[in-house]
Amino acid sequence: MKMTIREIKLLRKNLNVRILEVAAMSGLPAGLIEQIEAEQIVALESDLERIHHALKEIEHAREILSDE
Repeated sequence: MKMTIREIKLLRKNLNVRILEVAAMSGLPAGLIEQIEAEQIVALESDLERIHHALKEIEHAREILSDE
């Protein structure tokens, strides 16, 4: 599923995840993620997918932990 920058930023904030955590999970520099969220640069589709995937992994891990 393709997400917009606004949706990615909202998901990150709803999960209460710091940009540094997303950077660690996605393999992208934190500065790049900050610029993408601020719409200071045109994001590559592959970067958006990596960020989205990292957030979904964090969300899934939290769901598993909350079920225990």
